[in-house]
Amino acid sequence: MPWGIELSLAQARPDLASKILNFIGYAARRAVWRGWSRHLLSEKPPIVIFTSRRSGGTWLTDALAAERGLLTVLQPFAIGLSDPFLVMKREIPRSLLLHGRVPVRPDDEEWMRRFCGRMLRGEVAIGWPATPWSRRYRRRTDRVLVKLHNAKAWIEWFRQNFPEAMLVYHLRHPIPQALSALRAGWPLRIDAYLRDRSFVAEHLSDEMLREIQKLSAQGTPFEQALLNWFVENLAPLRPPASAPPWLTTTYEETVANPEAVFDKLIDALELDCGESIRAGMRLPSHTVFDRAKSRAIEDSGNQSGRAALIAGWRERISDEDLRRAWAIFELFAISAYRADEPLPDPSLWLSRDSFAWMQ
Repeated sequence: MPWGIELSLAQARPDLASKILNFIGYAARRAVWRGWSRHLLSEKPPIVIFTSRRSGGTWLTDALAAERGLLTVLQPFAIGLSDPFLVMKREIPRSLLLHGRVPVRPDDEEWMRRFCGRMLRGEVAIGWPATPWSRRYRRRTDRVLVKLHNAKAWIEWFRQNFPEAMLVYHLRHPIPQALSALRAGWPLRIDAYLRDRSFVAEHLSDEMLREIQKLSAQGTPFEQALLNWFVENLAPLRPPASAPPWLTTTYEETVANPEAVFDKLIDALELDCGESIRAGMRLPSHTVFDRAKSRAIEDSGNQSGRAALIAGWRERISDEDLRRAWAIFELFAISAYRADEPLPDPSLWLSRDSFAWMQ
């Protein structure tokens, strides 16, 4: 579409222009997917990374995408809800739309089982990289990697329904993630989890439920964003009595010691292109536009920059917000992080030496 026509549409009727441009964009992507790309079925197990916005999950995915033959699928639920083709074909259930892009139970369980099965086989043209110059693009693929947002409560469900899948759980300290999400204006998803009767019954006591409902209605924006982190991460941080059957990585260790994190991922996920992946780990994700952050990722010797990425949030939080944070940490009694400590609990470290340079 010529730029003059595009601008005229946007100025005259922004909603209509947005819909038209969105439709054209998805039509172009589908043309690439269907006419140029080829995905072959194989015995290679699919990979699913459970992460959240503003936690470094895209950085992780972009680096792993250097693996030969890997089809990377980004945020299929969020993207799918704006894909006009899937909406027209009624492939997205109405209940998912109403629940704020969070796949909840029990209403959507059968749909999700079918949809995720097709997604892990590379059959759903959704969230695929469509530009041949993208780091994530591969014309011919035979293995699927999915990066999921808003679905951490489903990680055990995934393990049970798709035992062949290799699962990675990636998280970041709740305070900086909450602050970053607030700055970016990302919407909260607390209500969707509270509508999930199975989730409430499995993970929330009556006292917790009352306090969550109170804070989600009357809390400050910071409290609500922080609460969103705890509700979203509650299920994977309370796994069965045995060791969690998935690999856990943290944003902080990925910044502090990317070699240890990516070496573990390459080994655990049985990846063949380790050298290319290690080269990719020095590149910021395609969603990073902060030059200082990019330099810290690119330069392994930039200790001050890496320390700022890990602990710089302590200078941006007020004493009052820290006090509010303590109350929420105590409510959920999760040991993965402390309100006053930027590093994850040592039980989550992949290497005991990862943070030695910060001591």
